[in-house]
Amino acid sequence: MSSRQKIIILLIAPIASLAALGTLYLLLTPELPQGIVRHVGAQGPGYSPPGLVIGSMAVISLFCFSIGAWTCLDFTSLGHWYPGPKSIVVCFLAGGYAVIVLAITTLFSSLGPAIALDASSLGYGLLALILAFAAASMVLVRALPRAKEELLEN
Repeated sequence: MSSRQKIIILLIAPIASLAALGTLYLLLTPELPQGIVRHVGAQGPGYSPPGLVIGSMAVISLFCFSIGAWTCLDFTSLGHWYPGPKSIVVCFLAGGYAVIVLAITTLFSSLGPAIALDASSLGYGLLALILAFAAASMVLVRALPRAKEELLEN
């Protein structure tokens, strides 16, 4: 993997997606309700301020991106770029993108009258999380270098 590819995949794309989330949050802040659904339990939905919910999601995605980049750089520098290590990198990076899509979906599903805010906004976000993880995984598998074949020793 070239240095240019590493910079784009491990640095520029995650920063751009976090910046897009931040920009979208700032643009939609005036239209968001005072509390958005963050949890659904036996007692019903739990609400928190939008900044706390979206900020938490941004921190989680940053954590995923950091681990994905660190493990990618570590495995490639050691020459351990096999299917197992590559899948770890793909899962963490895809997880970061999936959480950003969860945050964006949560923002859009929270728009509208406050009376309409219920657990369905969280459900849309979770569905988007799963679909985004699958899509990001497929893209990352193709974008990252091909894994080396492991040789089994007898």
